[in-house]
Parts: sequence; C-alpha cells; structure tokens
Amino acid sequence: MAIPVVVYTNMALAGNNLTNSLQPEYEVIKVVLDKAEAVADLPALFSSGAAKALVVAGLLAGEDADADEVEAAVTAAQPGVRVARLSRADLEGAGIQLLPPGASTEKGFVPEGAPRPDPAIFPRLFKAKLVGI
Repeated sequence: MAIPVVVYTNMALAGNNLTNSLQPEYEVIKVVLDKAEAVADLPALFSSGAAKALVVAGLLAGEDADADEVEAAVTAAQPGVRVARLSRADLEGAGIQLLPPGASTEKGFVPEGAPRPDPAIFPRLFKAKLVGI
C-alpha cells in the first residue's frame, strides 16, 4: 500500500511531476501551491494522521522562509513527521549546477546556459529522503 504524502511547492509542474513519479511507493494526497493555504490547512491534515510526510519541492532547504514557515506549522502539529526537502548540497551532489545562495532567475536556481537537470533526479532524491517512513 502506498504511503500518503503531501507536496508543498511554488511550481504547479513540480507538484504534477511528483504526484506521478513518487508512485507506486508514495501517494500524493494533496498538492499545495500557496503558503497561506499550507499553513492554514496542513497542520490539521497531518495531526489527523492522513499524511505521513511533507515533500517540499522547488524551495531549497534553508533558503526559503515561506517553506520554513510551512514546515514549522506541520511539525508543530505533528512532531516527528517526515519532511523531505532538498538542500543545495543534495542538488550539487547530484551534479546540478546552481546559482549562488539567495540568487534565482525566472527559471529557478540553475544558471543561464547551464544544462537543465534531468527531471528524473528529483523523485529519486525525494524517495531517498522518504525511505523508512
């Protein structure tokens, strides 16, 4: 049986891709694109036990205050919940070139002219963080 997870992201495409690519091990039961909605709704969802993990996509760990706030709200409601969030070190370790901390473009954290990362990398990295739920 698939483990229920929630995705919080600022990119609809990332939510859609993870919904499909985390299967069959994980079932994305909700994708939230808005911080206010996430802070208002996710604590109750997690405290009810409906979801076992929060996947934060498109927002680098330690570099995004909105994602930090969502993570804090969820973990306050359900201490010990698994949060799968990629860091700069995770992405660079997978061979992805990134802009310096705090910098971004319309296309995200990858420098102009750098090769776009293989989309299959992201589900693989998230699944590694979700192992053992």
